[in-house]
Amino acid sequence: MRGRTDRDGRRRSRTVEDGQGRSRTTAVAAALVSLLLTCAADAASAQHASTALEVRPDTVQEGARPGDVVRVWIWREEDMSGDFPVSRSGIVTLPRLGDVPVAGKSADSLAAEIKAAYARYLRNPSIQVTLLRRIAVQGWVRTPGLYPVDPTVTVAQVIAVAGGIAQDGDGKKIKLIREGQVLQEELGAATVLQATPIRSGDEIFVPQLPWLARNGSVFIWGAVSIVSAVLIAALVSN
Repeated sequence: MRGRTDRDGRRRSRTVEDGQGRSRTTAVAAALVSLLLTCAADAASAQHASTALEVRPDTVQEGARPGDVVRVWIWREEDMSGDFPVSRSGIVTLPRLGDVPVAGKSADSLAAEIKAAYARYLRNPSIQVTLLRRIAVQGWVRTPGLYPVDPTVTVAQVIAVAGGIAQDGDGKKIKLIREGQVLQEELGAATVLQATPIRSGDEIFVPQLPWLARNGSVFIWGAVSIVSAVLIAALVSN
């Protein structure tokens, strides 16, 4: 009688231990699945995050400078209209007018000056002047290249001219580069070019997303499948 009681006690003890083991296995697997799902969510959100920089009026840079392009449009005068590069000495060469100093001058002041100069050849000319920066857009964009852009546009608009950010591009880590040196990191997409130190010859660079952000979904769900298989195996064996 006593031996039978001992056997029953041992069976109950094993049953309790098995139940506790399964509970521990379930808890550990659930914790791993929760952690992996959290990592997947973080990786996915990184693809859409962006950092906007405040536009400060006191940092706005105006006036033509070497390397810029002066775009001149004269109504009904296609031969005298066009894009004219600013030389290192701050001069553009315009049809009929020849060399015109433009360094440091705003678009409005140049329009008035050029209109007055062309009055010798044209009767009451209608003239528009736009100052453009020549900016290289490189990295993970669809159409990298050198583009003349209006400094009143945003970083996002400049990247759009280059076809937009490619699938694996990181819109959160856009960099402003000059002569190989990073001047500014995490350049916000909503930032106006005039509110940055950007000038002609600089580069807006879109880096590639980190490996986990690019492959996170496949990696995480694969890991979840493995954990699930281990959990099922543990439950069956117990």
